[in-house]
Amino acid sequence: MTRSDAPTSEFLSDEQKLAWLRLIRSDNVGPITFRDLVDNYGSAEVALQALPELSRRVGSPDPHLQA
Repeated sequence: MTRSDAPTSEFLSDEQKLAWLRLIRSDNVGPITFRDLVDNYGSAEVALQALPELSRRVGSPDPHLQA
């Protein structure tokens, strides 16, 4: 999926919209990273599943382990 053929909000299901919101509100995910993740993984849902592994690769602490 390229930037030009990525789905727009009018074509997203409610579940997809929620995944987009969760992804864009994730730590260290800004607009450019968001678009790159969706482009590379094909959907926000899959990108969300990949975030923990991506965070470990770059040395980010697990947010669930912080007090």
